[in-house]
Amino acid sequence: MELTIDQALACAVVCKKDGKLGQAGRLYGAIIGLEPSHRDANHNLGVLALSLDKGDDALPLLENEVKSDQSATQ
Repeated sequence: MELTIDQALACAVVCKKDGKLGQAGRLYGAIIGLEPSHRDANHNLGVLALSLDKGDDALPLLENEVKSDQSATQ
């Protein structure tokens, strides 16, 4: 079964809430693979990386989120 990006995002959020961090991370990563500037996926994967003490991984994701926000308002 294939999921839409919105469905994958919803599943990732539920997985994170349920403590299935690896599965959530894979879903967020898949979304970013399809849509690199996806604001919510970049934000959520960045926050997930920070919670796992992976700041070096989190920084580019959070920067992508900011860039997405900036381009959306221009």
